[in-house]
Amino acid sequence: MEAEAALSGLVDLVTAGITFIKPVFDPQTETGISYPDADAAFGTKGRKTEEILERLHQAGILKRMLLDVVRACPRCGFLDVEVKEVCPKCKSSRIASTETGMLCKVCGSTFNASDLLLGCVRCGNVFRQDNTRFKPLYAYILAKKDVEGPPRPR
Repeated sequence: MEAEAALSGLVDLVTAGITFIKPVFDPQTETGISYPDADAAFGTKGRKTEEILERLHQAGILKRMLLDVVRACPRCGFLDVEVKEVCPKCKSSRIASTETGMLCKVCGSTFNASDLLLGCVRCGNVFRQDNTRFKPLYAYILAKKDVEGPPRPR
């Protein structure tokens, strides 16, 4: 049944003239991205749509094109992550640039480079840059095949 829905959806996409399926950031999905054209054609959302697109890619029907590699929360996988510069000593974000470097307005430390802390907008997880998960962001393109149609009458 799922394969039939995927093929039916693919026919709907081609009939509508859609041969380039691109992602958009969507905070309503579990990962933070969606493929609206594919969602509508397949009658699915989120990870389910991504799984169908990936299966069509593996079958050689769609080509995958890497658009970007984006940061994802290591806890929930959501893509909307805030980056904050913080003091390396006390982790406060109340830092200021000076002529000789940076100054923490909380603990008084001076330093040349701040640390980065990241926070997930969805689950609130705060994590360091080295704990970040990265997720490839793909667009899918209808693969052109050299397929011969039925013979033409003479």
